[in-house]
Amino acid sequence: MSSSKTVSFKGDTKQYRLNQNVKRYTLRDQGFTETKSGKFQFIRDLSTVTNSKQGILLKVVVSNDLTDLKMSTTSANGLRTVDIYSNESMRPLIEQLEYLLNNFVEQGILEVV
Repeated sequence: MSSSKTVSFKGDTKQYRLNQNVKRYTLRDQGFTETKSGKFQFIRDLSTVTNSKQGILLKVVVSNDLTDLKMSTTSANGLRTVDIYSNESMRPLIEQLEYLLNNFVEQGILEVV
């Protein structure tokens, strides 16, 4: 999960960056939690099966000064990055990911570059 101004997922053509007008309360309203170091993180299971222990997680981390963004899709334990765009059987996960990212764009958290 690399930190930068623009972020994209491997296999996806879209790039995202933080909206320059994003506010802390907007992040909290959309389900981000503040860590002890002041960063905001959003972790959500993309799996459509409830209580799946083998799900794929979306992790989004925003720096405490609201300038840097990190995004990745990882295994359920968070230790391994997963490329969901490389496998057609992960189509439902891609749709869930795009739904969440589109919601962040609509709420003024992210911008499509």
